[in-house]
Amino acid sequence: MKILILSLTGILQSLTFHYLPIYENCGLRNNIDFITFIRAMARFKNAGTQDSIFTIIDMKKPSTDKRLFVIDVNRQQLLHSSHVAHGRASGELIAQKFSNKIGSHCTSTGLYRTAETYTGKNGYSLRLDGLDHGVNHNARVRGIVIHSSKYASPTLAAKGSILGRSLGCPALPPEHSRQIIETIKNGTLLYIAN
Repeated sequence: MKILILSLTGILQSLTFHYLPIYENCGLRNNIDFITFIRAMARFKNAGTQDSIFTIIDMKKPSTDKRLFVIDVNRQQLLHSSHVAHGRASGELIAQKFSNKIGSHCTSTGLYRTAETYTGKNGYSLRLDGLDHGVNHNARVRGIVIHSSKYASPTLAAKGSILGRSLGCPALPPEHSRQIIETIKNGTLLYIAN
């Protein structure tokens, strides 16, 4: 047991040493708790991607807070931060229930790869492919995409209201959606934490 604790302590120290500069330089200290950030970065590193753009959505935070963060890992820069809606069956102010099931109207957690863009009923949108079998692999079949929606507007959050909720999509405010989609489209990684 003592060896296991020492091993875990060593791993945590190593991760802290490696990821703390990125966390600090991106100004995430007051935006994402460090353990959530380490978990996200471990998934990013293990995926072996060549692209340094990485999106983290922290669903433990209330919808009235900014909880989507796009970072450039190599440059250690925060590129975007935004409010983001969660699935209507996942909860009210905070997402508490998650599902990969078709028709669940829940947010699915885990690691995703962004795919192609298209223009649909919600305007300019970005398809997502879930990379975690049993957790989010139904994303494409469910139509889980990043799109713009008025119900994700920060003006609702500023009034103390909860954001509206989607059918499971991470919906963005209209004023930020296109710019974020352009930054993360075509194969970057995205991680939804709970």
